[in-house]
Amino acid sequence: MQRGMLRAGITLGLGLTLLAGLDTSPTVHAMEALEAEEGMEFGYDAPDVTPDQWNTLAPLCGNGKEQSPVDLSQSKLTPRQERVRLRDQRNLKFSYHETPLEIFNNGHTVEVEYEPGSTLRLEKFGSVFDVRQFHFHSPSEHSFEHGALFDVEIHIVHNRQDDPSQLAVVALLVKEGQENVALKPVFDHLDAVMNKGDHFVGTEEVNIADLLPKDQRYFGYMGSLTTPPCTEKVKWHVLRIPIELSREQINQLIAVFDNSCCPIHGNNRPTQSINARALVLDKNTFSDSNDKEDDD
Repeated sequence: MQRGMLRAGITLGLGLTLLAGLDTSPTVHAMEALEAEEGMEFGYDAPDVTPDQWNTLAPLCGNGKEQSPVDLSQSKLTPRQERVRLRDQRNLKFSYHETPLEIFNNGHTVEVEYEPGSTLRLEKFGSVFDVRQFHFHSPSEHSFEHGALFDVEIHIVHNRQDDPSQLAVVALLVKEGQENVALKPVFDHLDAVMNKGDHFVGTEEVNIADLLPKDQRYFGYMGSLTTPPCTEKVKWHVLRIPIELSREQINQLIAVFDNSCCPIHGNNRPTQSINARALVLDKNTFSDSNDKEDDD
């Protein structure tokens, strides 16, 4: 799997998955148990426990029926039952605000912690989810049209206010392009979190609202965490329009992963079987009449 390169010229979007925390307050680390149970050591490259062996740590990683990530294909070459369908989607209501810069290398990814107050509402009068953190994967975890990968995928992780065990992820796909100014405070300090356990607190602020594309239509499906224990019933929203990082920024991120976790394969879990799940995309995304056969 070649890293740092988008393998197909496709105009698709973003995605999201992991969970972790930073032990700087009694509450921040509370979500980490959902990502990896105590003593559960996993990785991406040997000699660590690699993704094909994660079932030895958490059975759900091997026998779960709603696992993430998945391939999001609309190609007519894809069996109909595995193909993305066009449907009316619930609108996402973002209320993201600035947060003080706090970066943590947990040994599997680099995550940016978020202070309370930023939320995601899944529809106008629907459930409200709090932002906990966002983190990076390179290459992307979700693939498109049978394996095409983006350079990077950013996961914004949320839990439901009235039931913190319920999770929602917004995933942003990233392609090479212009420098991402909104993420500059993070990338200016990546050299401070090159090793597992490194923690940096800066004077700057970051706002993930500035990362979102104007077109916020998304691929939606029910999935899982993409790390052990691979907990299911996670609401996934992969934005279809990619954002950009410069080649220098992408290389900075890869350098951190090369140093701290996964120099061979990167920190992306391979795609999982779709099984009986519905993969959906807002049907107003396409004007081509040939796409109408995909609408249930």
